[in-house]
Amino acid sequence: MIHFDHVCLAAQNVYEATFRLSRETGFGNYDGGFFPLYGIGHKVVPLSHDIYIEVESVVDHMALKRNQPLAKFFEQQTMEGDCFVGWCLRADSIDELQAFAKHHGTVVDEDTTGKDAGRQMMNGNRGFALQTPSALTAWPKGKPNLYFKPGSSTHAASIPTEPGTVFSNSGMSLKQPGIGNAKRVDPL
Repeated sequence: MIHFDHVCLAAQNVYEATFRLSRETGFGNYDGGFFPLYGIGHKVVPLSHDIYIEVESVVDHMALKRNQPLAKFFEQQTMEGDCFVGWCLRADSIDELQAFAKHHGTVVDEDTTGKDAGRQMMNGNRGFALQTPSALTAWPKGKPNLYFKPGSSTHAASIPTEPGTVFSNSGMSLKQPGIGNAKRVDPL
């Protein structure tokens, strides 16, 4: 089955934008690492156990000097500020991913988010996913791309948020995605 997975917000500053998003919504976040090949930094704001917002921005400006296409895309998208850039779906199997690719006249490109292009987590783990079509193909058209993560990898939305990143101006109890329990958050 194909599922909604996440939306991507492009930011001029991944840290400031994520802080602001968490402050305005009350949702916590965590450092999702970076994509070394693309020069893109990644923060995650979980919404449920399998849906999240990713906030990304160029953090390695050498990628821009190398004319790396995804880094250039993010730079162009954020010239006037932070913005929504794309949305992603998730497949349950490689067969679903390949069927989606065939139906849409595209291919599963192992070089876009494969082993060498995957997300480097700050704990040393490396993310690996297959996608079709690439973000650079789908997102400018307002269409989603579809991911499949082989193996039993942990979903990005189920990782606990960093302590201190959940905000509430009302002091109400907020359930932190990835943690599974409600806790009282006192107003700042």
